[in-house]
Amino acid sequence: MNESNREEEQHEGGVNPTESMTRALISDDSIARQTPTGPLYFTSFVVFSFVAGVILRERIPPFERMLWRACRGNVFLRQAEIETPLEDPSNGDQVFKSVFIIFFQGDQLKTRVKKICEGFRATLYPCPEAPADRREMAMGVMTRIEDLNTVLGQTQDHRHRVLVAAAKNIKNWFVKVRKIKAIYHTLNLFNLDVTQKCLIAECWVPVLDLETIQLALRRGTERSGSSVPPILNRMESFEDPPTYNRTNKFTNGFQALIYAYGVASYREVNPAPYTIITFPFLFAVMFGDTGHGMIMTLFAAYMVIKEKPLAAKKSDSEIWNIFFGGRYIILLMGLFSMYTGFIYNDVFSKSLNIFGSNWQIKYNMSTVWSNKDLQLNPGTDAYLQYPYPIGLDPVWQVANANKIVFLNAYKMKLSIIIGVFHMLFGVVLSLWNYTYFRLTANIVFQFIPQIIFLIFLFFYMVLLMFIKWVNYGPTNPNSFIKANCRIVIFIDNEDKCWKVTSVEATEFTELACDHEEADIRLALHAEHVGKSNIPAVVHADDNDVLNILLDFIQQIKCQVYERIATETGPYCAPSILITFINMVLFKSSAVPAECSPYMFNGQQTVQMLLVCLALLCVPWMLFGKPIHIMRSRSKAHIPRPIKERFGNWHIYVYRKAYFMLKHVEKYLLQLDSNHHPHAGGTENGDAEAALSQAGAQAPAPSGGGHEEPEDITEVFILQGIHTIEYVLGSVSHTASYLRLWALSLAHAQLSEVLWNMVMRNGLIFEDWYGGIALWIIFAFWSVLTVGILVLMEGLSAFLHTLRLHW
Repeated sequence: MNESNREEEQHEGGVNPTESMTRALISDDSIARQTPTGPLYFTSFVVFSFVAGVILRERIPPFERMLWRACRGNVFLRQAEIETPLEDPSNGDQVFKSVFIIFFQGDQLKTRVKKICEGFRATLYPCPEAPADRREMAMGVMTRIEDLNTVLGQTQDHRHRVLVAAAKNIKNWFVKVRKIKAIYHTLNLFNLDVTQKCLIAECWVPVLDLETIQLALRRGTERSGSSVPPILNRMESFEDPPTYNRTNKFTNGFQALIYAYGVASYREVNPAPYTIITFPFLFAVMFGDTGHGMIMTLFAAYMVIKEKPLAAKKSDSEIWNIFFGGRYIILLMGLFSMYTGFIYNDVFSKSLNIFGSNWQIKYNMSTVWSNKDLQLNPGTDAYLQYPYPIGLDPVWQVANANKIVFLNAYKMKLSIIIGVFHMLFGVVLSLWNYTYFRLTANIVFQFIPQIIFLIFLFFYMVLLMFIKWVNYGPTNPNSFIKANCRIVIFIDNEDKCWKVTSVEATEFTELACDHEEADIRLALHAEHVGKSNIPAVVHADDNDVLNILLDFIQQIKCQVYERIATETGPYCAPSILITFINMVLFKSSAVPAECSPYMFNGQQTVQMLLVCLALLCVPWMLFGKPIHIMRSRSKAHIPRPIKERFGNWHIYVYRKAYFMLKHVEKYLLQLDSNHHPHAGGTENGDAEAALSQAGAQAPAPSGGGHEEPEDITEVFILQGIHTIEYVLGSVSHTASYLRLWALSLAHAQLSEVLWNMVMRNGLIFEDWYGGIALWIIFAFWSVLTVGILVLMEGLSAFLHTLRLHW
C-alpha cells in the first residue's frame, strides 16, 4: 500500500510517467498475484475504450503533453507518421500528418480526449472493436477508394474533353463577354425618360460616322425584333466638342507621341501625319548608321510580320508592350537610319566604296597606314573637282587629321538648317488654324511677327551658310597655284630663309640676305628652285615682287606662282557663328588685312535692317493683340441699339447686354429640348432630316459658345508670356537642334572606338586559330553593338527627338 502511494506521488510529480500510466490503468485488485502454488487469475474484467484519427505532424508533441496533463496519465497514446503528404481541402496545400490511437477507460476520459482532439483540430474516424469488423471496414474503404479513383479519372477525362472543346471557342467567348460588358457599361450611361420606357443618351459622334450609326441602329432593331424604333437627333450645343483623330494601327503610335505633348483643340490641325516623316528623320540624323539601322529594321519587321500572334499572347511585360506598340515607329526609324547612314557612308563605322572615290591618293601604302596626320585638301590636284554621286566619299576614312573637322562643320551646319526649316514649318501650321477659325487678329499680331522674327534672324543665318559654301570654295582664286605640281615654299624669317615641304623645314644659308634685298631675294628663291625643275610659290604682300618675277621669268626654268590672298578664298572664309553674333551686336568682324569682313556688298546695311525689323516684332507681338482687344471692346460699348433675334422674339438691346442674353438663349433652347426630346429626328435612327435642318444652325468651327470677356490684365499677361516664350524659345530651340550634330558625332565615334578596340583585334590573327578567335571576338562585339549602340544610343536619340519635336 505504501508502494502504491509512493507511485501515485511520483506520477503527480512527473516521474516515470509511462510506468505510472500503465499501472494506473489496472487496479491493484485486478492484477494476478504470484503465490507459491502459482499465479492468481483476474477476479474481474477491465474494458478499455479507444479513439483513432489523424493530426498534423507538428502538433503531436503539444497534443501528447495535453493528453498527459488533462487525463493525469490515464491514457495510452500510440502514433505513426504518414509518409505521403496529404492535400488540405481548404486551401489545397500539401501537409504532413500522423495517425494516432488513444486508449482510455471510462466515459469521463472519453469526453476529455474528444475535447482535446477537437481543440487540436484532429480528425477522428470510427474504428470497430472487433477484428473482423475492422477487416470488413478496411475492405469497404478500399472498395470506396477504388470507386472514387474511377470516378475521379472519368471526371478528369470528361473535364479535359470539355476544356478542349471550350478552348476552340474561348476567344469568341472573350469577345462576346467584352462586347456585352461594353454594351451594359454604355447603357448605364443612359438616362430613363419620364415614362420609364425608353433610354435617352447624349454623346459626341464624328459626322462621318452618323450614317454608320444609323445603319447599326436599324440593324439592331431588326435583329432584336423590337417594335420600338430608335431615334437619332442632332442637337445644338454650346460646349466645345472633344478632339477626335481617326487612327489605324500604323498611325496610332505617332498619334500617341502627339498626345504626349498635348491634345489639340477641336478642329485644329493635327500634326501627326507630318510627324510620320519628321520624327524618324530627326532620329535618323542622330542615329545615322546603315548597319545599326538594319538591326533596328529587322527587329521591327519581325514584330510587324508576326503582329497577330504576338498580339494574341497578351504579354505582361511592360517593356515588350512598349516596343510592340511602337513597332511601326521603330520600323521607320530603322529605315530612315539606313538612309542617313548611306548618306554618311557609315556602316559599323566603316565606309562602302560603291561608286569609286573622286580623290587620287598621292601617298604610297606605307605612308597611308603609318602616318596618322594625313589630311585631304580639296584645293590640290588630289581632288578631281566633282563631288561623290551620293553621300560622303569613302576616302575620308584615311584622313585621320581633318576627318572630324570636316564632318563636324558639315553636320553642324546641317543641323541648324534642318532645325530652322522645322521651326518655320511649325509656325506655318498655326496659320492654318488661324485661317480656319477666322482669327484675323492672331494672323496680324502673332503669325506675321513670328514668321518675320524667325526669317530675318535665323533663316538669314542659313542663307549665310549657303553663301559661304558657294563663294568660299577650295578652288576659288585665292592663289595662282594649279594642279599637278609639287609645292615647295620658301619663307623669309628676318635674315634667314627656310625651305618648307610637306615633310620638313630646312634653312638655306646661301639665300640669306638683309631686309633691303627682300624683293630680289624672293626672285632668287624661285630661280633656286628652278634648278630642280620644281614649281615654286612666292608669297609677298608687295606688288613689286610680281614685277621682278616678270623680269626674271625668262631666266627661271620652272613654273613660278605668286600667292596673292583674295577676299573669296578659304583663307578669308568668315565664321557664321561670329558673324551672326556680331550682327545682333551691330559690330563688324575682325579679319586679316587682306580679307574683307563682309560676304557680299551691302551686308552690314542689310544685317542692321534685319535686326531692327526683328526687334520691332517683339513689341508687335507683345502689345498688338491686347491693344486690338481693348479697341474692339470700346467700340462694342457704344450705347446704340442693335437688333438681335432670340427664338421668336425681336429684342432691341444694347451691346453691353449681349452676353447675358446669349445665356438666356442657351437656357431657353435647353428648356425647349427637354419638352420636345424627339424633335428634329425620325424613326429608325434617320438623322438626315435633322442634319438638313441643322445645317443652317451648325456651330462655328471653333465649337465654342459665347463666353464672358477676359480681363484685359490677363490678356496682357498671357500675351507677355507667349511673346517671351517665343523669342527666347527661338534662340533656345535653334541651339537645341545642335544635338543632331552632337549625337551623330558621338554615335559615329563610339562605333569607331568599338570597332578599333574590339573587332579589329579579331582580324589580326592568322592560321586556324584565327577563325576561333574571330568567332569569339565577333560575338562579344555583337553584344556590345546591340546593347550599347542600338539599344542605349537608340533610346538616347529617341528621347532627344521627342525633345526637338516638342
